[in-house]
Amino acid sequence: MFGISLFLVTVTLVFGLFPSFLTPFTLGVGSAEKAQADRVGRAVLLNLSEGTERNELNATELQAVLSKSEDQLRTRYGLPRNANINITVKSINNNELVTYDGTVMATPNSASNQSAASSARIVTFRNRTTDACRPACRLVVKVW
Repeated sequence: MFGISLFLVTVTLVFGLFPSFLTPFTLGVGSAEKAQADRVGRAVLLNLSEGTERNELNATELQAVLSKSEDQLRTRYGLPRNANINITVKSINNNELVTYDGTVMATPNSASNQSAASSARIVTFRNRTTDACRPACRLVVKVW
């Protein structure tokens, strides 16, 4: 009994101290996810742009998109059912999330501790400028 316990503790410590043993078996980000993130970022710009500049977005319409469920976002942007998506607007100056009318401009799900493909676009807002978006913000799309 003591021998089995000692063996299990030893194996746990080895894999805990040397996580690179498991690295070859983890899935990385593939070209499909990179293409999906880029496609979603481009679609957001094309669908929500106003004015003469292609990267000038309507903040109200973007907030409506960000409030949709992940299932609705997958359907809207033609992503596979097993794909996860995160869209955020971050300040260029300090990389903090931007708020609009007291609401954080981000989808609720997060890619923390996940390998994710990302695509970033520099954007401005036509109908309202927050202090965090002067002179511009970064629209970040992550797919995993």
